[in-house]
Amino acid sequence: MVAIFVWFRTGWLINWNPPDVDEIMLPESTCRSIFTKVNWFLLTFYDISSGDDFRLFFLAICSLWVISVIGTFVSTMNLFFIVVLCMETLPNLYGRHQNEVDNVAIKVYRQLNNFYKNFEHTVLDKIPRGPVKEKRFH
Repeated sequence: MVAIFVWFRTGWLINWNPPDVDEIMLPESTCRSIFTKVNWFLLTFYDISSGDDFRLFFLAICSLWVISVIGTFVSTMNLFFIVVLCMETLPNLYGRHQNEVDNVAIKVYRQLNNFYKNFEHTVLDKIPRGPVKEKRFH
């Protein structure tokens, strides 16, 4: 959109004719790809908001809380700088120390899985649940 706008506004400088809007077409594969991604995104939001998968709902709540905590302590520009710095350095460090990082990641995953099982056993299993009604989609 921006490229077409700039083309319309500055095309007279270099004698370029603006494009005909009726001739601009997207291939069907591109439209299907975009639709598939948007559909997946909406279904994921629906799954989170419906509460069918409590683990996903809990993960979404925790992620939003972590983002809000980070946002209170770090400005947007500093956060952008940190993200760019990590994108430049972390792949190289992972390539050098792949085995050690994988071992630590496996240990952390197991500890988080045990923590979630304990949390589920001590807190979530004590929440009373009513009878489950079958959903009907028309």
